[in-house]
Formats: sequence, C-alpha cells, structure tokens
Amino acid sequence: MDTGMIAIGDFTGNASPPQVKGTTASMEDFEMMDAPRAAGGDPQTAAAARGDFEKIPEQLDNAAAELFDRYKMTADPRGVCFIIDVQSFSWDHLRYRAGSEVDREKLRSTFTHLKFKVEEITNPSADDINRALMGVSQRDHSAYDCLVICILSHGGPNYFYGSDGRKFDEKSLFELFSTRACPSLASKPKLFFFSYCRGLQEQEGVNVIETDSPMVEANSCIVPNLSDFLFGYATPQHYVSYRNRSKGTFYIEVLTDVLNKDAKRLELQHILLRVNMLVSIKATGTPNRQIPKPEHTLKKQLYFL
Repeated sequence: MDTGMIAIGDFTGNASPPQVKGTTASMEDFEMMDAPRAAGGDPQTAAAARGDFEKIPEQLDNAAAELFDRYKMTADPRGVCFIIDVQSFSWDHLRYRAGSEVDREKLRSTFTHLKFKVEEITNPSADDINRALMGVSQRDHSAYDCLVICILSHGGPNYFYGSDGRKFDEKSLFELFSTRACPSLASKPKLFFFSYCRGLQEQEGVNVIETDSPMVEANSCIVPNLSDFLFGYATPQHYVSYRNRSKGTFYIEVLTDVLNKDAKRLELQHILLRVNMLVSIKATGTPNRQIPKPEHTLKKQLYFL
C-alpha cells in the first residue's frame, strides 16, 4: 500500500560516486581560542577561558549568574541562517526528493520569525556548496550572535550529496567554521541541522521504502572537538529518516513546529528533547520509527528570543 511515506535516501544501484574535498582548512584550525576573544571582552568570562576560576567572584547574584550561563542572543538579526536544499540530482542513482521544498519553506519561515537573516541555495553541486559555505565562513559575523546552517539532501554516515552526485564531507563543513577559519564566530553558537539518512538501517526495522542514504560506509567522521557547535541530526549514524512527499521530512516538520511554539520559553536543549519525543511517536505507515540525534559542544544555555 502506498502510504505516501518514504525513508529518505532513494538509492537505486551499487555504483559509487566521486567525492569532493570541502575546504582548505586543516586540523591546525582546531586550537584553543584566546581568552579575550572567547570572553567577548568580559573580565569574568576571560578569567574562565584562561582557567583562572579563582578570579570569578564566589557569589554571583541571580541576574549575573543567568547572564554568565547564557549565550548572548540580542543582535537583530541574530545571525545568518543558510539553507542548502538539494532536491534533484544528475546522478541517476539518487532520486528526486519530493517534499523537500516544504522543508525549505518551513525553515525559512521559522528562522525569519526567530530574527535570523535567511539565505538559501537550491540544487547546488558539491563544488557550489563548497564555494557558498566558504563565502559564509569568510564573512564578518562580528555584529551577529549566532549562525545556523541547514542541509537538506541525500546522505550517508558522515556526508551528504550535491546535485551532481558527489559527496560533501561533514568534517569539511565543520572545519570551515573553526575558530581560525571564522574568528568572528568564536565563542558564538553555531547550529547545524541535517535532514538526510545516515545509513540504510531502519529502527524497529522492516524493508526500506526509500532511503536518503545510498550506502553504509564503515569509516565514520571524527567530528572536531570544537566548542560552541550543535549538530542536529535527523537520525543516528547508519539509520534512515523519513519524508512525506507532501509534508516534508518528519524531522524538519517537528523541529520547525516546536521552534515556532516554544522558542520564547524553552532553552534549545529542551526544544531538542521535545523534538526527539515527537518524532519518535510519529507514524511511518510501517512498524518502523525514527529518533533524531542531537550532538553538541555548547558551553551555555541558548534561548532564541
């Protein structure tokens, strides 16, 4: 029976596409940020960044403690929200991603409401993605408090596809926004939301209907241990995620709905917990279910509004 539900991936063969290297950044980028930049000029935060905890007053009043524990989110706009939507592919083994335009529209509406400057590109090749992200990385983000990157595509355990069927490494993406590569975002939250399969396995699994993950690779990406990053994955590594042809993906549908309803009162981690719960109980038309997997190196609480 055609339920209209598909698991994101859509691989129709065993061929393997070429890969693309994302950036010129190196592992040298992953260095400890200097205290003044990490602190944003605040003496207490600078002391903490240097490890001089004895210089932090033992007793902070409630208001000061709250500010010390939260990321600054007062800039207008808050920052750039960059959406990459790869819906159609020239490589025959990757099928058209029906419903992805719905996800893109929901993300645009939601992050505009959250006071972000939304930019988007559709159906870029892997090289186009690299150029676009390098452009975002090389900008001056000093006036902003945050960065959001959203990727909608087919993918695998540690990569996603450009419209030409070439792989783009997640590690290359993260390196672009390291402290050295993008110093104006040092100590500011950098949020990445990935809506694609990360493998072929189904949770509670029966046969895949369609998947956004052509193949499972044994090698996993070692995510750089950089601070102030959040990686919002639609599903754990090696598993599929689901997309409705008319409503878009489960993950983006629920994420944008919760952000629209609760961003004024809930901290980001609580928002993502709610997203996990709501996605996990959505019906797929099969015995299978989906659970997102957020990962982060954030140091503070994050309230959007």
